[in-house]
Amino acid sequence: MHECKTSPPCGILLHPPTLSSKCGRRGADKEIAQMLSILNSYKPRVIGLDLFRDKSNSADAELAPVWRENPNLIGVEVALNPKQSFNVKPPPELPPERVGFADTIVDPDGKLRRSLIASKTYTGELKYSLSLRLAQFYLHEQGIEFAHGSRSYPQPFRTISLRDILIIKLILIGFAIAS
Repeated sequence: MHECKTSPPCGILLHPPTLSSKCGRRGADKEIAQMLSILNSYKPRVIGLDLFRDKSNSADAELAPVWRENPNLIGVEVALNPKQSFNVKPPPELPPERVGFADTIVDPDGKLRRSLIASKTYTGELKYSLSLRLAQFYLHEQGIEFAHGSRSYPQPFRTISLRDILIIKLILIGFAIAS
């Protein structure tokens, strides 16, 4: 068991370059499970695992218990492609509230200029991004709950806002808010 000499980290995001440098090119499931066990010994508030494992029937034996036994672990999926065969399902052991999508919108010139935080799939299911799921989990531990907001002009979709909640929290702790 590793002992942390400083305060625990608030969050950790593991993605392919990190994993390949520590666990080989593909990141063997056994090594990933060991790494997650070591990371959890430091008691981070949340761990985001930006790693695709399209195993819709069951995760590998080494990773399945890790998904189930670590409630602070958020996984990833690709969910917004109209062609279902291009989507990548999350590990079946993760409940939907512990999964975020990694889909992006690339402009016609090939540049990535914006990031989605929520979107409906082509079947109408509302999904949230990995970054939003991580923020949601972290803020929940701070007593800040996730809420849907609305825009001041009509839209065919709902937006998500933490602004009002954060402003109230800041006022309560004595910060002045300038408009």
